[in-house]
Amino acid sequence: SPRPVVVVETDRAAYRVGKTVTAAVRLRENIMCFCLEHSWRVYVQEVGTGRVVGEWEWTARASEEGFRARALAWVAEREGRYRVVAVLCGHGEGSKEVDVAPSEGQSRAP
Repeated sequence: SPRPVVVVETDRAAYRVGKTVTAAVRLRENIMCFCLEHSWRVYVQEVGTGRVVGEWEWTARASEEGFRARALAWVAEREGRYRVVAVLCGHGEGSKEVDVAPSEGQSRAP
């Protein structure tokens, strides 16, 4: 299958409740783009429920920061599996899943 043109990367694959998840979203380097402006939407959703727990939107012109890439941070408040989805209008979307475990000393949710 073809590689997505929008890439989502996280600093780790697994986290603990209360820890910060750092996600980087970017347009793949080999993509030639002549757009004058990009509109991004990035959201974090629980995999099981689809509930959105974090969301960012921005528009950047070709010479501005955030046009091809941006780093975002989100604090995991509950254990579970989450999907970070980045949508770049006109180019497509990419996603990555991460796992969040109970914090040290915290028992697992029922």
